[in-house]
Amino acid sequence: MHKINDMTEGAPFNLYVRFSVPMIISNIFYQLYILVDGIVASRLIGLNAFAAISAAGFFYLFILEAVMGFSQGAGIRFAQLYGAKRYDETRNSAAISIMLAFLIGAFLSILCFFITIPVLTLMNTPIEIIKDSVTYLYCMFAGLIPTFLYKILNSIFFGMGDSKTPLVALILGSSIDTALTIVLVLVTPLGVAAIGISTILSQFVTCMYLFLQLCRNKELRLSRGDFRIRLAAVSELLRISLPISARNTVSALGGVVIQYVVNGYGVAFIAGVAAAKRLYILLFIIADPMEPAIGTFIAQNFGARRFIRVKDGMQTAKRIMLISSISIMVLVFFFGKWFLSLIIGNDVSIAIVSTVALGQLRVCLLFLPMFYLLILYRSGLQGMGKTTPTLISGIIEGGLRIIAIFLLPFFLGKIGVYITEVIAWPVCAVQLFFAFSVVYHRELQADKE
Repeated sequence: MHKINDMTEGAPFNLYVRFSVPMIISNIFYQLYILVDGIVASRLIGLNAFAAISAAGFFYLFILEAVMGFSQGAGIRFAQLYGAKRYDETRNSAAISIMLAFLIGAFLSILCFFITIPVLTLMNTPIEIIKDSVTYLYCMFAGLIPTFLYKILNSIFFGMGDSKTPLVALILGSSIDTALTIVLVLVTPLGVAAIGISTILSQFVTCMYLFLQLCRNKELRLSRGDFRIRLAAVSELLRISLPISARNTVSALGGVVIQYVVNGYGVAFIAGVAAAKRLYILLFIIADPMEPAIGTFIAQNFGARRFIRVKDGMQTAKRIMLISSISIMVLVFFFGKWFLSLIIGNDVSIAIVSTVALGQLRVCLLFLPMFYLLILYRSGLQGMGKTTPTLISGIIEGGLRIIAIFLLPFFLGKIGVYITEVIAWPVCAVQLFFAFSVVYHRELQADKE
């Protein structure tokens, strides 16, 4: 168990760095894992396998986003209680979150088994890859319980300001996943199932590791009494979590509709868009760790009613986000083609895949600072437990993406597909900025009264 960070004391910049650096290392390590995973799928199994996993990915993400929203909400509530030093309620909140994750995972595993084939058919999945897409999803959905528990346990550690324990868990899980994938692909005829099976087994190991680490914490170690159901605790947890889950689901629905249109362009276009999205982790390498860092900082200080620190923390985070996004824009603009070649190679026969991937990537770069600001203000609102504005943001994002994917390709062709992915970022960033400003000043005034 690594050191827990109390974010109600100390300089915001130092706290962000202390929290984020382990997660940046995690993202770099995860990026390497994603690259290896993509290389194994595209080069050892085949381009169709790579496209099949990508075509299935948005449906899996649609299911996963709902529970990720729940885990984010649980982490926020956990951080608020921890910041307020209400440790009994903190343990109870963690225990209830774990129980709900188990139940939701079991229910969705059964449900998704029956709806996978109809959904992939509705998504216009090409006939030559749909069998592999179904196989991959069956493997992934069979492991939803350990996956959801892993997300919840991660959020609990983030809520305590501990990002080092999740780093160790990620390195452990990614190492197991990568090794198993390569071995199973090379020595068995499992194909894409090998990738799904490896992922689920590694998630189970990381889940067990995090739970054992939680049990080692004397202050927050869970006991049988912590698992009692308190309606007030469940109500507050759901009040924060459900809007985030709904936001994630609506936004992911836009992604499912985009994938439906992308599927209509054929396997090469699917693979090209998927290759670009493999590099999104590089684009978001600072935004991803800063999101829980900002959320945890704001949640702990909001729970302690330290509004000046909330304001200072947001200003510091804004500078970090803008400088980071512009630096990444420059880096990926010049080296993006090289990164893509690591995934899909340089063979002339897949030139169209490379062209599509590079087009998608460069359009995304143009809007990257707006995405970073979107993350900034969304995290600030969630940290204060005000998740309704973020739900509205998700509805705007999902709605704009769905409208754009049917209109823009008609006028702009494939470029319209690229733009659809990012069109909502500036709109949502502005909406969340105004929402955060209103909520912050309202809470500050209420606290003074």
